Amino acid sequence: MEKLLFIISTILLISCQHEYETFVVSNTYMASTISYSATVSYQTTKKAKRNNIVVLRIPGDTGRSCLRIIGWPGDKIEIVNGNIYINNVIYTLPRSANSVYGVYRRDSDFSRLSDFNFKPYAGKYGMISANQNEVDEIKEKGLVDSMYRLQDKSADVDKLIIRTQTATHFNSYYFGPIYIPKIGDTLYQEDHMLVRGYADFKKPYIVVAAACYFCIGDSADAMDSRIFGLVPESEILGVVTNIKNVRVMNIDESK
Repeated sequence: MEKLLFIISTILLISCQHEYETFVVSNTYMASTISYSATVSYQTTKKAKRNNIVVLRIPGDTGRSCLRIIGWPGDKIEIVNGNIYINNVIYTLPRSANSVYGVYRRDSDFSRLSDFNFKPYAGKYGMISANQNEVDEIKEKGLVDSMYRLQDKSADVDKLIIRTQTATHFNSYYFGPIYIPKIGDTLYQEDHMLVRGYADFKKPYIVVAAACYFCIGDSADAMDSRIFGLVPESEILGVVTNIKNVRVMNIDESK
């Protein structure tokens, strides 16, 4: 009997070990929820839910990444002025997600922002990538005279709009039809990735296809579904259960 219990316990232990996996994150797509070089644990058998952080393979990358599922099969996804709408309702980012803000100081002294992801812009103006907790801290300490959230991802806005010349060319600021390159045109990384056919951008919105998800990063400059389109269910490896940055974070803390 004891031998039988030992065998059963061993089988269960091996089974549980296979159910959970860990890896070290090599990008900043989920910063500041998941930092670069963080150790992430994920459950391979857990069924994903909306807003879960999942481990997946993204187009053009053979490694593992983490993104947040926000769009489910059948959902209508639209992006207007950088804001994501799901079924005509604006999506509110979690407090741990980074957004880009314009900041202003009358005296041009931004030295107290050195601990934040800050970039001077011109004279009294600058830009900062920060999560909601950091924004609250900046406001409470009076580190700037004013700040406002920009509608998209830092310099990517200028780069994409200048490059495309029109809002109807696909980019992550305006969800428009995919650009069909002409002979002699320069193809950019996102153009190459879209050729894989993960999404249909013939309309100014998409409807998430069956067995696919719309996933975004918490970082302001993440490579995510706004760039490469939908993620097939087959590319999702599991649901994140634990994050080890400087300290261990239970996944519920990031919501």
